[in-house]
Amino acid sequence: MRVSLAVLLFVYTTATLHLCTAINPAPENCLNYESTYHITRACDCVVYQSSGLTSGRFTSPNFPQVYPASINCILYSFIGEPLEIIELNFIEFDLKMPDPSGRCGDFLRVYMNLERPEVNEFSRHDLEFCGGYSSIQNTVFSAGRSLILEFHSDYRTGKPGNYSGFKGVFQFLDKRNFQTTGSKVAGQSCLYDFNSNNSHHSGRFFSPFYPQHYRPNASCRYRFFARPGERVKVIFSNVQLHHIDASDPYPSIKSDPNVDNLFLDSYLSSLSPTFKHRSLFTRSLAFSS
Repeated sequence: MRVSLAVLLFVYTTATLHLCTAINPAPENCLNYESTYHITRACDCVVYQSSGLTSGRFTSPNFPQVYPASINCILYSFIGEPLEIIELNFIEFDLKMPDPSGRCGDFLRVYMNLERPEVNEFSRHDLEFCGGYSSIQNTVFSAGRSLILEFHSDYRTGKPGNYSGFKGVFQFLDKRNFQTTGSKVAGQSCLYDFNSNNSHHSGRFFSPFYPQHYRPNASCRYRFFARPGERVKVIFSNVQLHHIDASDPYPSIKSDPNVDNLFLDSYLSSLSPTFKHRSLFTRSLAFSS
């Protein structure tokens, strides 16, 4: 099953974009950690670091003019501080279409689950984009403090293509803004408790891996413990679930069986399984994909 993201917020969550100057890709810009990938692949590099920088833009060479053929490798490295993640938004995207077998000759690969700000010959890309804007995932998030794009274009014979490449913007975000505020229950893979007390009357929670897309077979439970005389109101700020066809199991969100159950079949079966700002009173929720 291909899946999309979901975010849930409990009661409340109480950036301006400053564009930086583009950096020209060059071998001397490549960072030298343990990997020699950029050397063996003869890469040029562009590096965006969050030191003194909150956001910016990135483009393919010559954008919006036609990008060159025979680009062996350009690495775009985005490196944040230890408590940051990276968000990329593609504004324009126009690469050569894949061949009849689906192979991308010109491609942009995305590495968004890196432990270190580098790739090597064993690194597996998470996404590979080619073709037009409608064929790509236009927003991606890193799991940690680094994200790398790898751009390649094939040698062209005959009439040159007329492809403008890509343009996007990036932001370094505080990853603590996407962390569930409840207490994780020891010994459980994804179970959170929220307890009302004098200092905590509200909080927020998210689906697994948010703001990245949730994964197949993901599950998590959230339990809310109110004090006498209180009720728990859950506000769904933004929910986006993806379903391919009837042979795939539905992602689901279920509430406490002792309260009015929230089964999302009504919109999961619709053309647009997305809603914002719905609420209900409940004592627990369970998410599964």
